[in-house]
Order: sequence, then structure tokens, then C-alpha cells
Amino acid sequence: VDSSEWNNSTSSDYSDSCDVDTIHSDMSVEVFLKDYYSTGRPFVLRNAAPPEEIDLFSKPKYSIYYPPSRKLKVGPTAYPTMTGQASCISEMSIYEIENNTRCEEMPDLSMVHAHHPKPEALRQ
Repeated sequence: VDSSEWNNSTSSDYSDSCDVDTIHSDMSVEVFLKDYYSTGRPFVLRNAAPPEEIDLFSKPKYSIYYPPSRKLKVGPTAYPTMTGQASCISEMSIYEIENNTRCEEMPDLSMVHAHHPKPEALRQ
């Protein structure tokens, strides 16, 4: 469990390496335009979100939008229909997702749900 109060343990193999650059500091506009924007090259910018925005994704905030009784559409990716995958037939609570509850028709895959805060929540 980290400062956001989410369980961040995993039973899946995890690798810190991938083919996408990870930037751990500020990036100049010139570097962004030359190395990433103009080439369409993806990157991950770490530690760039202010604490108040990170707080929007904490467990206490999620619990406001997603109480245990609320069931959500889930799939092996955040947008299964966009990636040619099926969604889980049954819906799950955010706590079932956190606890890695498996979908009966996809027992080897973890399920996820895409969260989109309302614009007014981002202005708080």
C-alpha cells in the first residue's frame, strides 16, 4: 500500500524495462519538439503531476465515485473495444479490480477500468 492507499502489490511478473523512454525530470520544449512531437515517439514523464492532481486518483477520492456497491464495466485493457478485445461479461467493483478478481471468461487476465474525472473535479 502506498501513500494513495491503493494496494500496489502484484502477482504478475513485472518488468521495469520497456521500449518507451521514461523521463524523470523536466523536458525542454526544444527536446520535446525535436525528439518526441515531430517523430511521434512516445514517452512517459514521471513525477510531473502536482500532488493535488495525484490526490484525485487516491483511494479515498475513488471511493466517492466508486463505492463498493457500484459495478463497473471492465476488460483486459482500459478500452477493450478499441483494441479488438472483449469486455468481461460481468461488471466488477473497484475493490474487486484492486484485489485482482478474475473474469470467468478470461481467468488468466487482470481486469481494468478507465477513470475519467469530471472537469470540475480537476479544478478543485
